[in-house]
Amino acid sequence: MKTTTSLLSLASVCLALGACTKKESAEVAAPEETSAPAERAAADPAKIVFSMRGSEGEFRKCFMRAIGSRGYVKTSFLLDADGRVEDSTVTESTIGAPQVSDCIKTQLAEKRLGGGGSPERGEWTFVFRLTDPIPDDEFEKRLEKEQKKQPTDGVSIAPGSAGQLDPYDIEQHVAAKYPLFARCYRDSIKRLDGAGGILRLRFSITPTGQVKNVEDAGSVMPDAYAVDCVAEGFYAMTFPAPSGGPADVLYRLDFE
Repeated sequence: MKTTTSLLSLASVCLALGACTKKESAEVAAPEETSAPAERAAADPAKIVFSMRGSEGEFRKCFMRAIGSRGYVKTSFLLDADGRVEDSTVTESTIGAPQVSDCIKTQLAEKRLGGGGSPERGEWTFVFRLTDPIPDDEFEKRLEKEQKKQPTDGVSIAPGSAGQLDPYDIEQHVAAKYPLFARCYRDSIKRLDGAGGILRLRFSITPTGQVKNVEDAGSVMPDAYAVDCVAEGFYAMTFPAPSGGPADVLYRLDFE
């Protein structure tokens, strides 16, 4: 009886104090460590632009959903191993009409942009109405006037630019990325059965070498679509980092 009473008393004390717990028979397993997914490599912009060949008109129609719209829509997207768009996001837009961005995302979802054999991430900026069409009866006069200003191609840093970058370096990087916009002029020739003109753009190179704020700087082109097309190619370029801050660049290219 004494033994039983002692055991009951001990049990009562344990219950009251909460001090007696049953030793777990097995240790709790530590949570499995999961590694973060590897960051996707950036897709080659040239591969993206060539994959979109033939569908430029579909994207331009998106801008028609906001009559009178003018500006750009910058997008980023994820691609699977076959180049199909898995997800797209509008990261920046100067057009306040959401239907334009929604349309562009819908068009992207239907595209296969290359395919590098492994998942990638991509970016593209769609530009609309950077400049207005020039009436046929004014084009030749304006072209002749512009040709007298500067008879050759050129790259220069705009007056008052905070940052500085060697124009030669800019020109070399543009030449290396020529495929990004070469087809713009070829397509223009097909549309107009021959074309010439002068392209003039102004843009900023950020301290990280990215291109921002591409603007028309007085282009004299018979096809305004070609100006938008070339501007899209410039948005896809990267340059050496300028010194002193963003570098404002003036770029001119004569088409024969």
